[in-house]
Amino acid sequence: MRRSNLLQSMTKPWLLLFFGAALMGGLLLTLAATARAQETTPAAGDPGALTLNEFMADNETKWIDPDDPGLDEYPDWFELYNPSAQAVSLDGLYLSDDPALPTKFAITDGLSIPAGGYVVFYADKEEDKEGPFHVNFRLSKDSGFIGLFGGDQGQTEIDSVTYQQQETDVSVGRLPDGTGDWRRLDRPSPGHTNDVTSPLISNLTRDPELPAANQPVTVRATITDDVAVASATLIYTTTSGSTETAMASVGQDRYEAQIPGFPAATLVAYTVRAQDGDGQVAPDRRFELPLTGRYVVGYEIPPLVINEVIADNFLGLEDPDDPGDYPDWFELYNTSNVAVSLDGLYLTDRLDEPLTFAITDGLTIPAHGYVIFYADNDPEQGPFHTNFKLNRNKEAIGLYGAQGTVLIDSVKWGRAGDPVGALLTNVPYGRYGDGGDWQYLYCATPGEANRLCNNLIFVPLAAR
Repeated sequence: MRRSNLLQSMTKPWLLLFFGAALMGGLLLTLAATARAQETTPAAGDPGALTLNEFMADNETKWIDPDDPGLDEYPDWFELYNPSAQAVSLDGLYLSDDPALPTKFAITDGLSIPAGGYVVFYADKEEDKEGPFHVNFRLSKDSGFIGLFGGDQGQTEIDSVTYQQQETDVSVGRLPDGTGDWRRLDRPSPGHTNDVTSPLISNLTRDPELPAANQPVTVRATITDDVAVASATLIYTTTSGSTETAMASVGQDRYEAQIPGFPAATLVAYTVRAQDGDGQVAPDRRFELPLTGRYVVGYEIPPLVINEVIADNFLGLEDPDDPGDYPDWFELYNTSNVAVSLDGLYLTDRLDEPLTFAITDGLTIPAHGYVIFYADNDPEQGPFHTNFKLNRNKEAIGLYGAQGTVLIDSVKWGRAGDPVGALLTNVPYGRYGDGGDWQYLYCATPGEANRLCNNLIFVPLAAR
């Protein structure tokens, strides 16, 4: 039996954009191929050789669900490792987050881990919807337990780890694989060795954030390595093609290079590549996406905000284009003294997919005016009907401009760290004093100035 206690607390974010669509596809294909191998490889090794090898209990942006990548889901996960020279069957083995309930999740029969191989399980309680690598429990970032059990009715503990407070987007793993002490890993490596030796690229920034026409942009990144960084390259792309330029070291592991100025309305995308003295290259495309950035030259952010939302409309505001229907809705507000065009703007309920719904060209909001959008997934009804719906339990709404590169405004609810939990049925959540701070308003004011109402009068009994 092996058990480890992590007595110290274990921090933070990542990006997912760029011409990473092809890369994400490659990653998902790799994972799918791995899963197929695990389901078909003959196995004869000893299950007692298996170890828990890595886990992440507060995954916010690092590793998207490969079985449902379009839903902006980042489940917590953990990894098993087979250090032996033979494939090992997982038949008759169990996983659990509770040592008192060792048989909580029975691993699907027919799965195995190849010799020297890894398998990743997702702790998202979606085992019925997303397949055999999704377990029926979640991990707590505050503290918890993960155990692998076998033997008669799962009473034999093969391996386990007990952990304390975890850091966002940081994994914890054995180094070296299978036998080493548990360590904080800034470089998560699900499905691969924890002994990552390629350079680590982080803290990608640019100055200025929104350049004017023909204004150069300085891109900076932190690049570290266990040996030495041999080269760093900035790669930027416009409609004219892709250009690579060497980045200069400016001290303290910081590197920088300049993107030249371009005419207004030019879309520029960029990323960084690094190589160390051993020839290892980052990003390591086996398990990580590149850090990226995009901007539109000369873009000016319009003075618009998301102002009010009802995410569970029960006999409240009626759909003017479909009487008798009561879709969820939200309101945009123009904070300025002049009319503002909505041309080129987008709405989304997935902040990693900014181009979800293109607002119809020609729409405007008058000075200090409002416009209502109906979140009914029914865009055939007209330009004010989006192609997505809202979920009162956990959701986000984003307003984007500059070809999806600039988040103009957003509101989120229901997730850890969001300002509010699940929204109440038929109770508007909005900015008090149009454009002000978010709070419950208690009475809906679509297309009008937001105001507070007496919650004892306006909140439905079922929502109190």
